Amino acid sequence: MIMSADAARHFFGDGDPLGRTLSLPVFRDGATHNATMTLVGVIADIKYSGLQRPADNAIFRPFAQQPWPNVFLIARTQGDTRTLTGTLQRRLAQIDPAVVVSKVSPLDAVVLDAASQPRLRTLLTTSLATLTLALAAIGLYGVISRSVTQRRNEFGIRMALGATWTDITGMVVGEGMVLALAGIALGISISYAAGHALASFLYGVAPTDPISFALASAALLLFALIASYLPARRASHIDPAVALRTD
Repeated sequence: MIMSADAARHFFGDGDPLGRTLSLPVFRDGATHNATMTLVGVIADIKYSGLQRPADNAIFRPFAQQPWPNVFLIARTQGDTRTLTGTLQRRLAQIDPAVVVSKVSPLDAVVLDAASQPRLRTLLTTSLATLTLALAAIGLYGVISRSVTQRRNEFGIRMALGATWTDITGMVVGEGMVLALAGIALGISISYAAGHALASFLYGVAPTDPISFALASAALLLFALIASYLPARRASHIDPAVALRTD
């Protein structure tokens, strides 16, 4: 028999399992019997139950020792796999005309089918995250833009008293970044608290993955910087004479 790595550790511990024996049930002639089998090889863990589930403890036995009604044949080929289908069916019919080939699928299609749900969930999560990021940037831009409009006279007075466009820009951008940092801190706190509820939508990433939080925070800071700079640039070009005349 051959075992997956996890199955070998489960039955034989962390030592060398090759050559060890195990009594397993064998179904033959309509009855189940126990048979002693020797482990001759260990392979990597395989996820039969789905990509999001842990690897299965798999045991592989020779077909002669454990006949199975459903047999899966894997054939390696070069070129177009569609041309192999007819040849494969004819060869199997020559070996045993009673064998029925129910389905022929390229391995790429099998892998894509197994990854369809994680891929859909990833696409959905990414779309929602992108929409949320866009709404956050638009909201921050709107808040700062309105603040700049309401403080137009203030900026005019500051520039009349000697403030440069760099000072005005830095002040407005700094206020926007403070708002962004406060929002990021609040968002990280909520994400840590509610992360496990979204674990089923994630594949290969922990709900509290620090790298993901760092990248998301960096992206938010970048968008916040852009959303703050545009109103700040407009504020730095205010004509002090016009602003004071409208006071």
